[in-house]
This record gives sequence, C-alpha cells and structure tokens, in this order.
Amino acid sequence: MTQRGVLVEQQDTFPPQSLCLLQLGTNGDLSTIRCRVVHSRVSSVRSDGGPYYETMVEFLDMSPAAERALRNIVQSIGANGGVEAGGP
Repeated sequence: MTQRGVLVEQQDTFPPQSLCLLQLGTNGDLSTIRCRVVHSRVSSVRSDGGPYYETMVEFLDMSPAAERALRNIVQSIGANGGVEAGGP
C-alpha cells in the first residue's frame, strides 16, 4: 500500500482500466475511495483449484478524511517494518 495505490488479493478478476470502489476503515471511520484497476493476474491457486488474483489499483478520488486515513496506514506499515514499494 502506498499513497497512490494498493495491491489486493481476491477470488475474482477485474479487467484492466475498470473502475472500482475501495472501502477503507480506520478508527471506526469508513471512507470510500474511487480506484482504477492497473493490472490483475493469477497469484496462487486455492485448495479447491480456483484461482486467487492479485490486482493493483490506483487511487483516483479521495476525500480529505480518506487521505488522512491512508497516510496514517502507510506510515504505520513503515513504522512496523513494512516497505512502501512502487505502486501504480
């Protein structure tokens, strides 16, 4: 996760360039961020044989509250040894 986007894993694929909404919950608040799919690919296979997909989404529109929540999450990841890598 970066200030510009996030890599998510899910059971369904999203076509590149499609729009989606990401809900971000922090400290009891819920913000919705409009996103654009940059790419999606199979990342692994479930025990039932179905795929898991990795999808990179780019953040498009954020409220000031969502920007603050995202900044806090990214800083927390960095403080806990995570690395802010690339992103879209």
